[in-house]
Amino acid sequence: MIVNILYKSERFLYLYIVFIKIILLIFIKSFFVYCSDYTLGVRYKYNNINLLLYSIED
Repeated sequence: MIVNILYKSERFLYLYIVFIKIILLIFIKSFFVYCSDYTLGVRYKYNNINLLLYSIED
């Protein structure tokens, strides 16, 4: 009886940990994607400004 309860709680704990890991992964991935999109956007704007400056110089 006690072993059964422990086994069930262990399984539940395992599922709980897996669930938390999945949520953390999704959160971290979306955070990194947001950050990289932001930096890419900034870089893209910066490159456009550089191109405009180069075209003005020419």
